[in-house]
Amino acid sequence: MMLSTFYTEHNYHPIMALRSSLGLIIQIPFFMAAYSYLSNLTSLKGNDFFFIKDLGTPDNTFQIGIFTINVLPIAMTLIQGL
Repeated sequence: MMLSTFYTEHNYHPIMALRSSLGLIIQIPFFMAAYSYLSNLTSLKGNDFFFIKDLGTPDNTFQIGIFTINVLPIAMTLIQGL
């Protein structure tokens, strides 16, 4: 009851918290389409780039136990964060 009173006094509705994620919700179908397109792109299969043998498959650069570490997603995240 106190929470609804607070919301009423400050003209706030809990749905307004989702307003900031609207841009991401709009982008998700485009990310899925780009992933689907790049996953099935035949021109990447068999081509190499620096230390990656085949661009059409996951790079699997490092292996820790049963887990493989792909360097490209980590590098992309670090580059985008700069």
